Amino acid sequence: LYYFKDDGEHDSSQNFNLFGAQPLRGDFGVATRAEAVFGQADYHIGDRWTATIGARYTKEKKGGWTHRYLTNGFDGPFLSEVFPYTSYSTDFENTTPMVALSYKPSSTLNFYARVAKGFKSGGFSGELSNPRVAEPFGPEESVSTEVGLKSTLLDGRAVINVALFQNKLKDQQLNQLLPGTTQSWIENAGKSTYRGAELEVTAKISNNWQMQLTYGYLHAKFDSYIDNALNIPGQPLIETASNREAPYAPENTLSVRLDGSLLRTSWADLRARADFTYTSKIYINAVNKDLAATNAGGQYSADIDMLPALKNLNAGLSLQGIRIGEGTIDFSIFGRNLTDEDDVAQFIDFGMFRNVTWTPPRTYMFTATYRW
Repeated sequence: LYYFKDDGEHDSSQNFNLFGAQPLRGDFGVATRAEAVFGQADYHIGDRWTATIGARYTKEKKGGWTHRYLTNGFDGPFLSEVFPYTSYSTDFENTTPMVALSYKPSSTLNFYARVAKGFKSGGFSGELSNPRVAEPFGPEESVSTEVGLKSTLLDGRAVINVALFQNKLKDQQLNQLLPGTTQSWIENAGKSTYRGAELEVTAKISNNWQMQLTYGYLHAKFDSYIDNALNIPGQPLIETASNREAPYAPENTLSVRLDGSLLRTSWADLRARADFTYTSKIYINAVNKDLAATNAGGQYSADIDMLPALKNLNAGLSLQGIRIGEGTIDFSIFGRNLTDEDDVAQFIDFGMFRNVTWTPPRTYMFTATYRW
């Protein structure tokens, strides 16, 4: 049995009117109450096969309020109403089943297959100063399929896991902009398919050293995306899927970590650690590949809403277990972003401008920890 409640107010503070003198004050609040019951059961078919079945029932209540008005100067007194105080709420519920089958030919090998339905409740776009704010967007549903292998090899010195997966989404919740404004709302505008593969390797490469590697490949595409036409008079709703890139879907991700002991003495242990991560470029919205295409829709462009590939190298040394008095002390020095990458890490596209976050610069840290 699962229960969750989140009540909070989110103040968008002063949103300046770029075409007028008075700031537009925007306040909105949200509240969520979620309850769920879930369970699963395993059935052993002989010594090697196991069937699993499970289900989850979810019920959520979503609500909130929105108010927009003009003020005389920054955070000044009330001037006039732009959008009156409006409250709204609705309920969502769904039952999502799961089935799986595993085959274990030995104590070190396990093959499996799994199919599951997913559910993401709908909600409200509280940022809008528009009557549409009280109209909820609907739930998003998915069907996920995965097959894979989990293995332990070389007398336990290596663990290798491989998985192939596919996620099909419908009624996909996608962020869109009101034309000519900085206001965004969420629309059930798309269907998409995400296919990929994942590899995880943990290996003890010597008595003192261990390596961990993870790699992921992802291919994502829209099967359908309905949006207002960008280049057709009247901006009718059209199919734009072939001209779209899926958001937050890096084609390649890689992570490598190496750690171990450089020197062991009777009074301390000198250890080293290094890790490297890489994420290929992503798009933060469902962007148009070509804004001039006949099936371009909305306002988001691949040229503007792309995050570049990000890479990060960290490394450090630690001297552990030095006896002092009744305890021990550890010293460590650690460096982050050692290659001093200077890239855009995240941003929000407001249509007329962007708020950007950059990767933190090269950073060094020294710590001393005493235990007794």
